[in-house]
Amino acid sequence: MDMERYWDAVNMASGILMIIVSAWMIGLFFRPFLQSGKKIYGIICTYAAVMITLYLIPVNMSGVAAHSIGVIGILAGSLLSDRSNYSQKIFLSATAYLIRWIAGGVILLPWKGLYSITVLNTHVEDGSWLQFGLFIFAELMYVVLENVLLFLLVKLLHRVYLRKRENVDRKELLLLLSPYLTIVMGYWFLSFTMNAYEKDLGEYIWNRHGWYVWMDTMFQIAAFL
Repeated sequence: MDMERYWDAVNMASGILMIIVSAWMIGLFFRPFLQSGKKIYGIICTYAAVMITLYLIPVNMSGVAAHSIGVIGILAGSLLSDRSNYSQKIFLSATAYLIRWIAGGVILLPWKGLYSITVLNTHVEDGSWLQFGLFIFAELMYVVLENVLLFLLVKLLHRVYLRKRENVDRKELLLLLSPYLTIVMGYWFLSFTMNAYEKDLGEYIWNRHGWYVWMDTMFQIAAFL
């Protein structure tokens, strides 16, 4: 029972660490678009506070609702830091959360492989301190791998988005956000399939159909493109 508490504590600590590091990456994403680089701290703190609160409070909500709250948190932080060009900030807030979602999904496949050869290794005794140490290593690697990919996505978007200080009007905003509607609908469909399968059969869909994880990953890559 004591060992279970240790595992739960590491799991919670890694979740909070992931939020903090991801908040910093989102701040880096916003930096070139703000009048002053120092203003990213408002975005970092607001997003981290919102997401840590959602993480610690056991509220049952859909993934779409959680993502929406995350976008609102980023937008609030960006507007508190710099109130100019608010249409662009709406687009950037949605994009920032989108790339974080994509990074988490894409890195899930290689991380599961790492988890299987460390924590789930048949040569490691269940409940041993060695397995616990490997669990800490795997959790840290998840944070590292996801945020390395997130950093690369941020740098790529900075290169593609050339006129960073150009004002975005409302019509342009609607045009920029229109592809995101398709992405949200696709995400809702995948989430609905996963939840319905678990509710009807009492097991996760990827345990019986491993292709589901690959399909989810390919959808996220296509969403980013």
